[in-house]
Amino acid sequence: MAKNTRWPVKEHLLDGRPVIIRPLGADDREALVTGYQELSSHSVYMRFLGYKSGLSESELDHLTHQHPEEHLTLGIEVKEEGESRGIGIARYQLVEGSQPAIAEFGVVVVDRYHGLGGGTLLLKHLCKEARQNGICCLRGETLATNLPVLAVLKSFNPRFEPGNDEDTLMVFIPLQEQQE
Repeated sequence: MAKNTRWPVKEHLLDGRPVIIRPLGADDREALVTGYQELSSHSVYMRFLGYKSGLSESELDHLTHQHPEEHLTLGIEVKEEGESRGIGIARYQLVEGSQPAIAEFGVVVVDRYHGLGGGTLLLKHLCKEARQNGICCLRGETLATNLPVLAVLKSFNPRFEPGNDEDTLMVFIPLQEQQE
C-alpha cells in the first residue's frame, strides 16, 4: 500500500479514550491472532455466522496486504499501560465483476470493547475509504438476532434483504449517501 498521509486517524471511543485507526500491515499478524483469541465463542459465531478456531494463514495474509481498490483492512487500537493494543478490525473485499462496484464488508471488535463505538468508527472510515476507491456499495450478511450490530448499522442508512438462510439478513450500505 502506498504511503498515505491520512493515516493514522485519531478518534475517541464513547468513554473518551483516544484510539488510532489505520490500515493493517504485515507487522500486524500477531496482533490479529491475539485479538481473535480475545473473542468469545458467541462473538465469533455472530461475526462469522458459525464457529471457527482461528484465522488461517491465507486469511492473515489477506488481512495484512492491502490493495485499497480491491480490499482493505482497517484496525483500531487503544493505548493500555503504555502499549498500543488492537481492539478491532473492519475490512472490505471487492466483489469481482460487480457493476457498479460492490464490496463485501465485515467488522469485529473484541468483547471487552463492545458498546464503546469502536465498530461505528471503523465502519465510518471503511465507508469513506471504499467510496474514495470507487466502490458504490458495501454488502454484508448478519444474523437477524444480532441487535447490537443492527443498531450500529442503522446510522449508515442501510437497506436490508433476506439473507442466505432464514436467520440472516443481507445489509447494503450505499456509499454515495454517507457523510464525510
